[in-house]
Amino acid sequence: TFATFITEALFLSSALALTTPFQGVDQQLANLNFTQLAKKTPAKKLKVAILDQGFFGVQNEIGKTLPANTVFKAGPVANPADLKNDHGVHMAQILTDFMTANGNAPQFTPDLLLYNVFGFSNFKAAIDDLIKQHVDLVLYSEVWEYGGNNDGMGFINEQVSRATDAGITWVNAAGNFA
Repeated sequence: TFATFITEALFLSSALALTTPFQGVDQQLANLNFTQLAKKTPAKKLKVAILDQGFFGVQNEIGKTLPANTVFKAGPVANPADLKNDHGVHMAQILTDFMTANGNAPQFTPDLLLYNVFGFSNFKAAIDDLIKQHVDLVLYSEVWEYGGNNDGMGFINEQVSRATDAGITWVNAAGNFA
C-alpha cells in the first residue's frame, strides 16, 4: 500500500533527513523513485499523524510549508513555557516534501494531524484521538527510556498497541539509541 511505501521511504531516507533535512530532497525523491510515483493518483487520501513534543511556530507554517488543512492538537496539558522546540514542525515539513514530491504531486498531500505529546496525559489523549479520527499512519520520533519491561508489555506499549489494534500503522524512531 501507499502507507507502506511512505513508511519504507521515510526509513530509507532517515539518515539524510537527520543530517541535512532540507537539502537534497529532489535527489532523494529520484533515488526512491518518487518521481515515477508522483505521476500516479493515490487510491485514497492518507491521514497521517505526527506525534512530537516540538511544534513551536507551527501556526506560522500551516498553509506555507505545511498543507493548509493541517490540524494541530495541543493536548490537555500545556507544554512548559520555556519549551521552544520545533522538531515536530520539521518532521511534518520533511514528510510533506516527500509525500508531495517537493510540491510537484499535490494529489498526495496528506490530511496532516500534529499532536503535542509532552507527557503521558497528552500521549494517551493523542492515542484516543488517533483511533477516533481513523488515522492511517503515525510517525512518532520519540522513545521512552522508562515505562516498559523490555518485553513490549509496558504502559507505553499498551497505548501504542491500542492504536495498532485499531489498524493504524505506527512508525517509531529509535531516537538516540540508533
